[in-house]
Amino acid sequence: MGTQADARMAAKLYREGAETGSPDGWVQLGLLHEYGALGTRDLSEAAALYQKAADAGSSEGIHHVGTMYYWGLGVEKDRDRAVVLSQGRAYGLCLCSCVPWRRLRAGRRGGAEF
Repeated sequence: MGTQADARMAAKLYREGAETGSPDGWVQLGLLHEYGALGTRDLSEAAALYQKAADAGSSEGIHHVGTMYYWGLGVEKDRDRAVVLSQGRAYGLCLCSCVPWRRLRAGRRGGAEF
């Protein structure tokens, strides 16, 4: 367990699930790319996969792609886009899992950068 062969098998199964209608498959596949479980870390591919999940209605996909935009991981940093994505999140939770949505929104209106 825990080998690249296991990760490749997981990637195959996640992709099959995603292609047959489960957006969470795109999220899980994105996580494999984000953390380098397939051998190399590929943040651009992770962001693209999270975007596919978000486009398919996955709140987890929205969370992950928003975080990528917030920090500029695999995509050009775009905090305005991150804020727009966060507005659809339940309870106004933050994209980066540590900054409240209200602070993100205040930063968008010219508040302090953090």
